[in-house]
Amino acid sequence: MKIIIFIIPICFLSVQSYSQILTSEIAVEPTGNKTIVSGLLEVKAPYDGISQFTVNTTSSNAELRFSKNDTIKGFIWYNASNNLMAFGRGSATNSFFTTTDGKFGVGTTTPRGKLEIKAPYSGDSQLIINTTSSNAELRFSKNSTTKGFVWYDASNDLMAFGRGSATNSFFTTTDGKFGVGTTNPTEKLHVNGNIRATAPVWADFVFDKTYEL
Repeated sequence: MKIIIFIIPICFLSVQSYSQILTSEIAVEPTGNKTIVSGLLEVKAPYDGISQFTVNTTSSNAELRFSKNDTIKGFIWYNASNNLMAFGRGSATNSFFTTTDGKFGVGTTTPRGKLEIKAPYSGDSQLIINTTSSNAELRFSKNSTTKGFVWYDASNDLMAFGRGSATNSFFTTTDGKFGVGTTNPTEKLHVNGNIRATAPVWADFVFDKTYEL
């Protein structure tokens, strides 16, 4: 009689255990029951191995979703049919993608260059370079050597385009003046240096109603 009484509670407890921790793994029942853990999940590899959290699938997609109150707010997604990795908020227009050949697309699944930005519909495509210091710069380099730049100087409120110094660059001011070789143009076009024009027949560029040809 004592043996029977002892077995019945054990059977009852085993029915209520939907998932268990087996050999350091979290088991999820195929019937749809799931384990909700209040806290953090840490994956730690033994010794010097690589820590991995694997999302595997036999279909075309594998996805890791980030949700709030069961509403999807973001995802990391692999599309096997296009061989793409995607990171975003729910659609191609507000996500970015990376291909196997190292191209990145923002708002496009088919980037044609190392970085392509596509605005949705008729919106403006924008690449914003922001800074809390005095300068913001976009550099063009070859073998890590700067060959050109687009540069904003906040202290002088100038935009510059050039090759590395004031003497071989041109600048534009907020009032629409352009300076070639000078950071302080005083006319619509201000050139610090020589201007050369070549043509088989010289044109007359004097625009005055009293000037006789």
